[in-house]
Amino acid sequence: MSASILLLPNRQMRVVNLPATACTLPLTLDLLNAFSAERHQLAPGVGMWIDPNRQGLGHDTNMPATKLSVRLGGLWVPWYGPVLVCGIDEQGLSRDLTADQLRDLAPFLLRLSS
Repeated sequence: MSASILLLPNRQMRVVNLPATACTLPLTLDLLNAFSAERHQLAPGVGMWIDPNRQGLGHDTNMPATKLSVRLGGLWVPWYGPVLVCGIDEQGLSRDLTADQLRDLAPFLLRLSS
């Protein structure tokens, strides 16, 4: 099983599947309800897409995404709005997280939702 995870500021999350061969940017923009998006690497093989226009005052802090970033070794930087957590393949393309990546993230993701 492989999938990506959409983390929402209200502590909800959705499982989504990225297309295997098509460009993921249109789907990412739709999921983030954004006009632009940029990807940040969280760990080797794991990234997250954010809406750079939501990064600041007046937007809801996405604590699940912020905590996940810190858990994976990032600095404590608050993230805002919806965030899409996905895998990054050898060519640097966004893909669904592998079963092993999901298994590694599952305990932490389950704590985020409680």
